[in-house]
Amino acid sequence: MTMHLFKKKFLLLIIPCCMLARQQPQQNKPDLWMIIFVHGTAGAASNVSFGNLYRIMIDQVENTSYEKAVDLMRSNPYMYKNQAMQEYGLHPINRLDRKPGHAAALFAHAYDTILQEVFPAQTDNLYYTYGWSGVLSESIRYKNASHFYKELLQEYRDQVEKNPDKKVKICIIGYSHGGTVALQLARTYEREQDAEPIMIDLLILLGTPIQKETDHLVTSHIFKKVYHIYSKGDKIQSLDFFSFKRFFSYRRFNDDKRFITPEKVVQIELKIKSARRDYAAHEKRTYVNRSPGHIELWFFGWTEGTYRSDFPLHPLPTACIIPQVIKAAQVGMPHETDLVIEFYPCAEKCIVKKRKYFKKVQTKSIKLQTIKKLQETALQERPEDFNRKDYLSHMRTAVTQAYGTVSYTHKTKGCLCYDFSCLDK
Repeated sequence: MTMHLFKKKFLLLIIPCCMLARQQPQQNKPDLWMIIFVHGTAGAASNVSFGNLYRIMIDQVENTSYEKAVDLMRSNPYMYKNQAMQEYGLHPINRLDRKPGHAAALFAHAYDTILQEVFPAQTDNLYYTYGWSGVLSESIRYKNASHFYKELLQEYRDQVEKNPDKKVKICIIGYSHGGTVALQLARTYEREQDAEPIMIDLLILLGTPIQKETDHLVTSHIFKKVYHIYSKGDKIQSLDFFSFKRFFSYRRFNDDKRFITPEKVVQIELKIKSARRDYAAHEKRTYVNRSPGHIELWFFGWTEGTYRSDFPLHPLPTACIIPQVIKAAQVGMPHETDLVIEFYPCAEKCIVKKRKYFKKVQTKSIKLQTIKKLQETALQERPEDFNRKDYLSHMRTAVTQAYGTVSYTHKTKGCLCYDFSCLDK
């Protein structure tokens, strides 16, 4: 009897230990990050006229010349040469396929270089672009988000199957209304009620117009952590007035009767400061604020007039330093959700402040040598045939072709579809 009790006690002790041993490798799986870049609207500055303004504001742009023109711009490979944009849908970025004019590969290379410097443990990263219509339309953005969700869910499951020894995570970086498309994923998430729903581990909004139509979606459980990065040098972000539901967009998430901004959302005003001149080692430096504009947040500085030649990161997109901004927030004030971060590239430091308070903390930043090397690479890989004159010429040609079309049905088989509705047939 005593031996029988001893065996039972032994089994009660050894079985939990075996189970724990089996669970331990699961818990210690290394992370594999899927990082997806989502571009903003296409050609709004050259394609919004009084003739189509009313249709945009009432959200009835399907099959209009405005939508046709946007599709022609959006599907023109020339437009891919200065930003993280590829064809429609979810597409991987081959970082090794670096050559002049392949901006997506250079964009991912610059981002990954800075990411691995500030987060050395995060070395296993897959990069993608998601191409949507680029049309100023809430309903079409929702359709795009619905297809984004389905493609992302399938790719996520494929990566989980291919990498059973890794923990697959998702990071989405949405620029301008690309961030709005990302927020719309919450509606699809609620509607689908999938048995194994996708979860977005990290959502980064960059220069995204905050609108009453979509701001509350940030509270959705699909988003585990959200960083909303904006700049007061960005004059475009709050100028989206294309709706009768509001006058302008907002720069920030604000609490109101509809919802309270959750603590998982960290809002960061980004300032980038450069030295006024060259200083000797013993001299005290003074700095000037060069907060990024809307174009400087996402595009390479290969076109004159829209990207300042004296911008401290020239010709890199500000989006490339997102890992540094997040690192500064996590190290400087990890428990605060409303921050101002001043980035001093030449001094290799960041100043983290709590908005509306005097408290501030200084943190280290990426090496100036890293930035200079990436700047040199970007200048070397600038496409030879890319300039502002030709860029605007491509846009005007698209508008002319769209308005000159006699008949156009995007649902026709084999056509270039820009709102993805033909996929539902």
